[in-house]
Amino acid sequence: MELVKVSTKDIADLQRICIDSYSQIFADHWTENGLELYVEREYGTNRMKSDLNDAIYQYYFITKDSENIGFIKVNY
Repeated sequence: MELVKVSTKDIADLQRICIDSYSQIFADHWTENGLELYVEREYGTNRMKSDLNDAIYQYYFITKDSENIGFIKVNY
């Protein structure tokens, strides 16, 4: 496994992994459409672009055999 820094060209892949990961773990904590609202706010395109262009945040894909299987978000 290795870490690969995410760039703005990777937003769609990052969103998919973030939403899938969060939903698998926390879906049962939400009621009604809370999960959908949360993932849109936290992992929507505007938020992802903003985070990736802000030096305070760094995202990395966790890759195995050239496949993105997870992510890490670092807040400086």
